[in-house]
Amino acid sequence: MKKIGRMVFGGLGSKIFNLCFVLVVVAITAFAVIGIFQLRSLSLMTEENGERQAKVIKSESQETLMAQTEKMLSSSAIANAKNIDGEFWTLRHDFNVLAQQIQTVFDHPDQFVEKELAPPDKKNGGKMSAQLMMADTKKGADPDSLRILRKIANLEPMMKEIVEGNNRYTMDCIAALPSGVSLVVDSMSDQKFEEDGSIKDYDPRERPWYKGAVESQKQYFSPAIHSYFYNLTEVVFGTPIYTNGELVCVLEGSMKLDVLQQMLAEAKAGETGFSVLVNDQGQIIYSPIKEGDLAMDKEMSISAFETGNSELKKLVRTAMFGETGFQAIKMNDINYYVGYAPVETVGWTLMMFIPEEELTKTTDELLQKVDDVAQDTKEKFEDNFKRSSQITLVVLIFLLLNAIITSVYFARKIIKPIDAMTKKVETITGDNLEFEVEDIYKTGDEIEVLANAFSNMSEQTRNYIQEIMRIQAEKERIGTELSIATKIQAAMLPNKFPLYPERNEFEVYASMTPAKEVGGDFYDIFLIDDDHLALVVADVSGKGVPSAMFMVRAMISIRDRAMKGGTPAEILMDVNDQLCDKNAEYLFVTAFLGVITLSTGELIEANAGHEFPVIRHKGGRFELIKDKHGFVLGGRPSIKHTDQTFQLDHGDTLFLYTDGVPEATNAEMKMFETDGMIEALNRETEAGPERIITVVKEQVEAFVGDAPQFDDLTMLCITYN
Repeated sequence: MKKIGRMVFGGLGSKIFNLCFVLVVVAITAFAVIGIFQLRSLSLMTEENGERQAKVIKSESQETLMAQTEKMLSSSAIANAKNIDGEFWTLRHDFNVLAQQIQTVFDHPDQFVEKELAPPDKKNGGKMSAQLMMADTKKGADPDSLRILRKIANLEPMMKEIVEGNNRYTMDCIAALPSGVSLVVDSMSDQKFEEDGSIKDYDPRERPWYKGAVESQKQYFSPAIHSYFYNLTEVVFGTPIYTNGELVCVLEGSMKLDVLQQMLAEAKAGETGFSVLVNDQGQIIYSPIKEGDLAMDKEMSISAFETGNSELKKLVRTAMFGETGFQAIKMNDINYYVGYAPVETVGWTLMMFIPEEELTKTTDELLQKVDDVAQDTKEKFEDNFKRSSQITLVVLIFLLLNAIITSVYFARKIIKPIDAMTKKVETITGDNLEFEVEDIYKTGDEIEVLANAFSNMSEQTRNYIQEIMRIQAEKERIGTELSIATKIQAAMLPNKFPLYPERNEFEVYASMTPAKEVGGDFYDIFLIDDDHLALVVADVSGKGVPSAMFMVRAMISIRDRAMKGGTPAEILMDVNDQLCDKNAEYLFVTAFLGVITLSTGELIEANAGHEFPVIRHKGGRFELIKDKHGFVLGGRPSIKHTDQTFQLDHGDTLFLYTDGVPEATNAEMKMFETDGMIEALNRETEAGPERIITVVKEQVEAFVGDAPQFDDLTMLCITYN
């Protein structure tokens, strides 16, 4: 051993020193390596967690986004297509009713007086009026055509009501005769003059709607064309009217295309979505696109099939077959999602587009924020790693304890909230969408920012779901109220059969199935006295709650008046005057009223524009009774009706119905028609009233299939014993 001053070398103290020195050096080196390794592992773990979070967010967002997009676009396309289709269907129904009344004029001209009919007058500009138009004003018109046209002028109030009642769309109503003479009802008399002040010639036989109706021999919708009288674009439809197989009149109605286009401009999905409407020929009726695929010009001369986009052509062709669907498509170098649905009445197609970029924008922004936070955290860890390594190499001995404490502190400080956040994010699936900012995430750095971002996203998602639930609850409330209204309406009709179990002179059954929650059809069966049974079947114009209220008024009026006595014609004349009074909505009702003398089988009936009754004599088959039709109730006061008498013998069966039976329409827009109804009635020749109605209803439902019910379905059947 050597002693140099106070230092002893080679002794126990030296060995302890050497041992401690070696241990300290080894410990410092080991802890330095461990510290550096932990910092590096922490950086990699943070990056891995960020990638896992991004994958979870992206996966959940994409699945939810696609499901919501498909549901939203498909539902929007169907809803808007039905909204547009409803306007076309209502107009078609109103014009069909008007056509029946015009045919009544041709079938029974002696029942109508000639009304004065003047040519257009500039003073009537802006005022609804009836005007006489001719194909050649210099030659004039033949007396026979003028005579029948003045009789048709009795329907002027109904023609005005159709135009004014649909004034958002309908511009005019024209009854055109094959001779070229027309009755025009509109508010634009001042636009039918030449520059020299003479009245313009108007030959309806040269117009597309007239030619199309004559050629097709059914109601015809023209493509979008420029109006003959008015400086605008319109869609015109014509309804041919025949008597004894001969064309006697074509009824015209026109729709303002700009109003329809404005409705389509407002029907869009999202902020940048849009709608496109094409007709059954591929003509683009509306499109906000000015250039490229599906572009539209002012003349609407472009077809959707003129595009060079084969994928788009295939989509349009598929949609034009009346299909409803959802598809992703690339158009004008932009990726879109599109939902499409048919406008069934006219065979047109509505397509609703929304850019993929708009749908994925929120998710992309969130993912970018996650990436930015992860990258920022990674860079900070790398800086800390370099700085800690330099300090450790310079002052390893003096910072040993501090390095250990710092490493443990940072490991717990950083890894713990990230691990907790990762586990929480992994549980955000299904019904569990809640993410709250707990104390462990309040680190004052990017981790807290990321936690706040998750919390905001969670709250927005839950608010969105709550809003959907609120809307659904409101729909259920409205549905409940309409269901109650349906029950109230059903309770007003006789529905507990047999109605008079103590009476064996007859067997009767009836049913009414409304097209909407509440309907406008009704029937009634009641004893006026011990020997007289009244039968009523009626159809109110329009649908929904207004028609249902008018139905109640008509039903009560007919029953109250019938109980006071009188023939069916007298009853209907009085009820007509009552319904015309305070009829602000200009609603009208077709009605059949029959009174059977139970002791003799004598049936006295009056028909106010209603369907023909059907009778089956015992042992025979059902046949139409083409009785005389009077004018509808509520259309014009002081109308006369005619009583008609028929004899019912033992075992004879009478069947009454509304136009919802023969006009029931399937998905191919084909009607069940009267022949189909007669065939259904004769399927079981010995059936009683209840079975007869059941068979007809089954046949109608089988024919219609999955197509929506557009009109109320009402039937009444009685067998006289």
